[in-house]
Amino acid sequence: MPRTLICLLALLPLFLLPPSAWGGRLQHPLLTAMAPPDAALARQALTVQPAELPALLAAEGHGELTISAPDRFVYAITDGAAMPYRYRDENGEERRQQAFATITATINHQLPNLGAIDGELFAVARYRLINNHRADLSTYPPTVTDIADNYSYSFAEGGLVTGLSHTKTKEFLFDFAAEPIPVGISDLTLMVVFLVPAEHGRESVLAVGMQDLSEPDHHVFWNSSDQVVIDQKLYAAEQIISDPELFNYVDFNNNGILNEEGEPYIAPYPVSFKVNFTARDPKKTGAPWYRAAAINNLPPARHSRLIILTDQPDPQTSWVTVISYDNPRDPTAHAVNHYAFQSAAVRATPSLSATPLTPADYAYRGIRQHHFLAEFHCSIIDRAVMLDPDPCPEFGQERPLPQNPDPHPVELYTP
Repeated sequence: MPRTLICLLALLPLFLLPPSAWGGRLQHPLLTAMAPPDAALARQALTVQPAELPALLAAEGHGELTISAPDRFVYAITDGAAMPYRYRDENGEERRQQAFATITATINHQLPNLGAIDGELFAVARYRLINNHRADLSTYPPTVTDIADNYSYSFAEGGLVTGLSHTKTKEFLFDFAAEPIPVGISDLTLMVVFLVPAEHGRESVLAVGMQDLSEPDHHVFWNSSDQVVIDQKLYAAEQIISDPELFNYVDFNNNGILNEEGEPYIAPYPVSFKVNFTARDPKKTGAPWYRAAAINNLPPARHSRLIILTDQPDPQTSWVTVISYDNPRDPTAHAVNHYAFQSAAVRATPSLSATPLTPADYAYRGIRQHHFLAEFHCSIIDRAVMLDPDPCPEFGQERPLPQNPDPHPVELYTP
């Protein structure tokens, strides 16, 4: 689907305070540039809940926008290794965390009498800050006292849009680089404002859309080839090399050379992934995959972290397709697997809830996440092991903590 980058078109420069500083004041150049009645209505619309929006707009003779997911399904994605957002935690200490610089969404208006129309469009992210958030999720999930009482807002740059339709959706890339959306948040809502200026005797028309999004959802990908599983037991390569009995056990032809074709591969090796997200099971729907990210040459005993936003929080199910390049003998060989997942949902309103299971329950090698995938080599020599329901256990708790706990960088694909 073609998309439009919403960029600043000679509106007003956005030299702004951090988004948390705006709080409930909503004094922003994009609003003050409007006529006072339009600005007042826009401010009111940005403070209500989605269920209250239709009545508010209808009472003033205005309309709504419909916001839906883009072709690639995820509204936003960011690299867990990058931490551009500075903040002060609950103790006043300066820290860094990840942030979203763009959001992609499809938009159409619900003003059927106007057809395709031109106007000014901008997006706003509304959320509550989690005051004790840590980039590694070590304090997750938050309690109700950890979540700010007031909303914070991040404004994307605005611009002029031509031909926004009532019947056809159009994909937009909203640029939040000036006010990035931090990852440590709850109660996230994407709001889009569309102002059709007054002309030819017609008064200006305001259309606003709202879409609740999942909270930032952490997907972690591991290369655990620093250890191998052989007959349901965990070994490091050094253990096997230094133990004559183990060495002979995996050296099938007894020629003193390990890792040969047909033998267990015990040496650590890099792994690569290509990652796609979809709303439904691609195996059943045949839906196209839109590449979201790539993890290139992930070293042994390292992980990469992807953080995404969807509009399908728990209990709705979404899908991730992972193309794994994990064959040390053939770097071009790959496997395609599809996994169902439920996006994180932490909300303080109407009452605190946190789902799915906390990252403490999903810790792997001491690293917390909402979802993880670990690649490692597993060999079964004792054929009796094949009858076991779990012949290749992950040994997530038994594996050592990584010497380098920082995420490996991810290559993000621009939508």
